[in-house]
Amino acid sequence: MADFDAWKPSIQLHAVLSGATSWSDASPSIQSWAQLEIHRGAVDIISLPTIEKRRAILQKIPGDIRVLVEAEIMRLWKMRNHT
Repeated sequence: MADFDAWKPSIQLHAVLSGATSWSDASPSIQSWAQLEIHRGAVDIISLPTIEKRRAILQKIPGDIRVLVEAEIMRLWKMRNHT
């Protein structure tokens, strides 16, 4: 990847979601965009048939992002179960 490409929002988003850039170092606009992808990931994980499969996928997510995905899963789970 050329250095001049690093400013591209899609590259910045990938860097945050892959753990190459920490969440706190990302701009607010990239964090906002990442929230959509985190939500989509949480929905996909919730749809997996077993808790073992859900845990296995969560373990593959970089630490900074995993915490956010887990929080989104809990938010969605509570909404789904109305608790």
